[in-house]
Amino acid sequence: MDKHRLEGFTDAVIAVIATLMVIELRPPEGTKLHELLAVWPTFFAFFVSFALIYIVWRNHHDLFQQVETVTADVFYMNGLWLFLLSLVPFSTDWVGNHPTDTLPEFIYVFVMLVWSFSYMLLARAIKRANPHVKVPTNLRAYDVVTNGNGMISILMFIFMLLTFVLPIAGLIGVLLISTLNVIIAYRDAARRKF
Repeated sequence: MDKHRLEGFTDAVIAVIATLMVIELRPPEGTKLHELLAVWPTFFAFFVSFALIYIVWRNHHDLFQQVETVTADVFYMNGLWLFLLSLVPFSTDWVGNHPTDTLPEFIYVFVMLVWSFSYMLLARAIKRANPHVKVPTNLRAYDVVTNGNGMISILMFIFMLLTFVLPIAGLIGVLLISTLNVIIAYRDAARRKF
């Protein structure tokens, strides 16, 4: 398969997913400040999820810039990654409407964790098909199994467990992980051509 077709399809799916998240946003019922403040969890969840999608979309772009060969493994791992990404609007809407409840927060972080894990699987499939590919540092930070230190995966797992004690820890944890991902990606981008 031509890599540009896969990239185009991926870009389209990501655009649809981001659009679905925006469609779920509802304005306050009234026009008072307290009514606006009452819907802050929904906007916060949207912000965190959108930021993470945007960051990972950029990482996906960086990774595919180096790709020459798209094998069946790459194709199917990209499909798995997109499928798990498609669960983000659901979990974002649920956690935005129930930020202090354990199950929505747990599911939100769980979706983010398995989505991140699927990205590692995609990167590995790409690396097998294209041995010259350099895996970005921020991706290696997710990798708990092989060449990375697994710092982000471990943090995400800790935040997922913390949702049983302090539910809002899920959203806050994903925000912190997104921020860490941006810092690592920015540091990497400063070292090479953006």
